[in-house]
Amino acid sequence: MLNTDNELSASDRVKEVKVKIPVHYHVRLHSMKVLTGKQISDAVTEALDAYFAIREPVFGRAPTIATVKPATDIRGLPELR
Repeated sequence: MLNTDNELSASDRVKEVKVKIPVHYHVRLHSMKVLTGKQISDAVTEALDAYFAIREPVFGRAPTIATVKPATDIRGLPELR
């Protein structure tokens, strides 16, 4: 989505993150990459989209940076698995 200045909106930008995952997930992702040619980042994006699509009706949309308060407590949310 482009805003009036022809720049990507905040929700359409890409942010690189480093995460630790179990080795068996890495092996499965790498195998999928080799067998299908799909990039690991694309597979992870699809998986996260599906995860949040299922959970948004329960938790609502994720808060934007403007609405998050520094003392927000998220300990009650389920872990990503």
